[in-house]
Amino acid sequence: MSLSIFNFKERLFWVIVVSLVAIVFFDHLTPPALLQEIREKNTVESFWMEKTFPHQKYSMVIVGDSRGYRGISPQAMEEVLKDFKIHNFSYSSGGLSSNLINHVLHYLDKKAEKKVVVLAVTPHSLTREASKNAHFFENLKKGPENIFDKYITHFFKNYFYAYKFDEALKLLGGKKVKVKNIDYQQKYFDDGWVASSKRQPTLEAISIYRDIYIRYQVDPKVVSSLMATVKKMINKGIEVIAFRVPTSREMYQLEQEISGFDEAQFKELFKNAGGQWISLPAEGTTYDGSHLNESSAIEFSKKLAEKISKYQ
Repeated sequence: MSLSIFNFKERLFWVIVVSLVAIVFFDHLTPPALLQEIREKNTVESFWMEKTFPHQKYSMVIVGDSRGYRGISPQAMEEVLKDFKIHNFSYSSGGLSSNLINHVLHYLDKKAEKKVVVLAVTPHSLTREASKNAHFFENLKKGPENIFDKYITHFFKNYFYAYKFDEALKLLGGKKVKVKNIDYQQKYFDDGWVASSKRQPTLEAISIYRDIYIRYQVDPKVVSSLMATVKKMINKGIEVIAFRVPTSREMYQLEQEISGFDEAQFKELFKNAGGQWISLPAEGTTYDGSHLNESSAIEFSKKLAEKISKYQ
């Protein structure tokens, strides 16, 4: 009995030793770009869980789509709005509809002296397709991460990459393993912002959005529903601020022509609902024709915060 236990412990010891040697060996052989790709994937998974289920409350929350989470840095805003704790709850193709806003309100600090919801408006965020908030619900259904997932699982995912057999053979033979193009740079922050850039900026998003707006335009029912939600928040003592997220000149012109967004009419409806509309430059420096690059996002976030400060 004791002998079998001893043998088991000895085998376990050598399994651990061999595993650690293998980790160090393959870590040394693995191209840095591939390691970056592996670890970025795990960072992304954790980022969206933390964004959806943060572990604290905030006095100001931002709601929007990908232009919102790439273009607005809470940290940069807090440099100006020093009395606020801010979080960015924007999602890919996010819609400004009650299904997302109601979730976000759970993380608005009821004890805060001032409670503010900031709506990052884009024409696409007011379409019926965006109102489904598919990306938000994809993360919501996963549920919050527990401590094991947060610390243990992510550690093993970072260091126990599952190599395909042919990849392992290539590495052992000194050959290269194919990795994705890393021209696209993304940095993930705990406050919900993704600093984004490309070494070679493009206008690739223009054709994508042109196709989108041919199929989906701003929906008056979505706008009407949003105004009803704004009135409810105002009645609860929540300040609601909105602005149009800047984009490239080419995208702005496209959206003016075919998105169906009437900014003047929207502003009037929003003000009548009790909201505060902030006017800011409509154009900024993007990396793909749609989303602000990292430096432009920081600069814009500070300008946005300065405008908001005038209402506080």
